[in-house]
Amino acid sequence: MPQRIDWSEIARKLGEEQTLASGAMAMSAGPNLARTVLERLLGNAALEDAVETAAQLGQGAGAAESVLGLLRSRHATEYCYRRFAEAQRAEERVGYAHALRCCAHGVALGWLDRLWADEDEQVQVLAAKMLEGMINAGAIEPDEASEALERGSRHASPNVREYVGYARAAFDRVFGED
Repeated sequence: MPQRIDWSEIARKLGEEQTLASGAMAMSAGPNLARTVLERLLGNAALEDAVETAAQLGQGAGAAESVLGLLRSRHATEYCYRRFAEAQRAEERVGYAHALRCCAHGVALGWLDRLWADEDEQVQVLAAKMLEGMINAGAIEPDEASEALERGSRHASPNVREYVGYARAAFDRVFGED
């Protein structure tokens, strides 16, 4: 049987509950809070395992990618990028770029140019797909997305520019025409 969850303890730890002037309790709610709670319940070790599974396309990769994409965890994103930066072989970098495409929190926008400069075109294309995913998830602001799209539209690789075009279409759907 699964372990019982103390929801009031989670709320207290996250600062979800606030006492109003009337003495009544007000609580935050919604999908962002849900993602934070799920991230805490899973824990950093499980998130790191999910990144490794996604990067290596191991058994359960689809489930790991789905959870990473739902949570858009900063911890998972930073862990994934750290593993990417440490990777020596191109196939490892491609694997971590793939996982990063799945989990990218908005902080990953700061690494986009580094990914686009990688010697492996697969990494470069995955970076453009990562941008599209962050736009679709609302993980970045319109002005940040617009600047990244502009830079990507000038990339040397026609394949990257093609995927930046898909990201541009996502931008238009999510944020409206600019």
